[in-house]
Parts: sequence; C-alpha cells; structure tokens
Amino acid sequence: AKLSIHANNGETNQTLFAIASSTASATTTHFVVTNGGNVGIGTASPGSKLDVLGIKSGSDGGLIQAFTNDASTPGAIRIGRTSVDFVVGVAGIANNWATDSVAGDIVLSSQNDKSLMLSTASGGAPAVTIDSSDRVGIGTVSPETKLQIVDTSGVTTFTGDNNQGLRIDNNGTADNYSLLGFYGWGATA
Repeated sequence: AKLSIHANNGETNQTLFAIASSTASATTTHFVVTNGGNVGIGTASPGSKLDVLGIKSGSDGGLIQAFTNDASTPGAIRIGRTSVDFVVGVAGIANNWATDSVAGDIVLSSQNDKSLMLSTASGGAPAVTIDSSDRVGIGTVSPETKLQIVDTSGVTTFTGDNNQGLRIDNNGTADNYSLLGFYGWGATA
C-alpha cells in the first residue's frame, strides 16, 4: 500500500497533511507537512525543514529526546551544510567523538578542520573560539598560541581568593614553574 498526497497546481505553503485534535472551542495541530517540504511538530506553520514547538511535560520532559537504546553506542546530532560540519554527541565508550573522552561525556566537535565558536549575541563576535589546531581564543577568532586572551577594555582580570596567584608550569613538571602572585594586595573593610 502507498499513500501519496499532492498539492494542487499554484498552491504554495499549503498544508498537505496534518494531525490535529479538536475541542468545541479550538483545534490544536500536532503534526503538519507542507507542500514546500517543511515538517511541523506542535506548529501549523513550520518555517524550516523541521520546526518543533512545544512545552516540556513533566520534570524530565524535553522538546526533543534521542536515545541509542544501547549504553555503549554513542548518540549524536549531526549538523552540516552538504556534509557533517558539527556534532553534538554523547560518548558511548572511551574515545567516542574525541580522544580521551569516556562513556557519558558530552562532546561538541567541529568537523572538517573548522573552528568551534561560542557566542552570546546573534551575529555578534564569538566570545570563545577553538580553532582547528586546538588553540583557544578568548576575545579573538584567530588565536596564535594555545591560549590567547584579547581584552580591548585595557584590563584582563584573574580573580582568586586572598594570597592567590597565576602559576605557569613548564611542561607540567611540579618543580619547574613560574608564579605571578598578588599576596595581600588590597584591603577589606
């Protein structure tokens, strides 16, 4: 058996198929497919290929849940333009999605030698960038060292409890480091 639904000629952005529930006062659309190929869950007018709108139910509910049904199998959402560019994954076993990951780790992975950028403003400059060479930039999108912090306000602040400092290790050896300390600086009332 085959179900086929077609739009009439000339119709655009019309609902081809819908599942809804009705009461005496309102109709609620649960699922819709438009003739433009968009799918809506919880919305009657999806604006993209998959549009999900809803309110979570229960304390553990969510809009989208995806499970692999096997604790050793990684779960992931893969996003891309013409191929996978970005993966949000949960490691099923050691080294899933990232070297040194362990089962249950959440991994954000940029694919194809692209940078991973975190931004808090739509269209704004990224606050943090991890480039394809694993260099981290805070305040810069092109870090030149393993960690580069650029602060155009003129002051970069490292804050800790009293008598704290900034320790710089040489290759992680306990006896070969530099300490830039700020002991007892400032007064408290």
